[in-house]
Amino acid sequence: MRIGGNPMIRRYIATTTTLVCLWAAPAVAQEQPTEAPATVADIGVRLEQARLLPRGERIESILELEAPAAAILQGDLDDPAKAAANFLWAEIELELGKASRARELFEESAKNDKKGPFADDARFAEIRALELAGKDAEALERWEEWEKKHRKSTLVAEARIARVWNHLRAGDWRRAQAVVDGLAESAPWTGDDPRVVLAQAVLLHAASDHEGCLAELARLDKPTAA
Repeated sequence: MRIGGNPMIRRYIATTTTLVCLWAAPAVAQEQPTEAPATVADIGVRLEQARLLPRGERIESILELEAPAAAILQGDLDDPAKAAANFLWAEIELELGKASRARELFEESAKNDKKGPFADDARFAEIRALELAGKDAEALERWEEWEKKHRKSTLVAEARIARVWNHLRAGDWRRAQAVVDGLAESAPWTGDDPRVVLAQAVLLHAASDHEGCLAELARLDKPTAA
């Protein structure tokens, strides 16, 4: 799961466009123009726009999204809407470096809509947040559980790439290589993925195959076919 431009959040945004946010200004005696209530779609678009800003401006802009994202959940929402709102809030927290809080919110999102079409996305994101919080050992167990439960998910290859790097961070070259080899069979298109190429370079270096390592690194400088 990339930190920026996450396709999972766009999947939620595309299917959730009418959620009401309770952060409008309080009523006053005289009639005044009122702003349209914020929705998951509104805040999601603002989050994607903020991700394109320089770091200082990006953080400031994303901080402004915390309160309205949290306020959406104060509305009368059905389970799929709660799942989408929690997922969005979790993405915001993750961007702000609050991995532990993001994990909790991703977990809530998964619980909100256990049988929904995005349950695998929420659990996937929850495990990635665990890794970002420095809990690799727990995350590794969860990856294996996730794959058994979501064998048909479109995110299986992404989960396996995450497992490769989990093993690499632990210095478990044998298991990392086994997952890379498995990817070559189950998802051959990942062979050109820069994360897989770099992982293979690390493994070759660990095996003292320095020429092979350099050859893999050289592939990173070559543009991939469109």
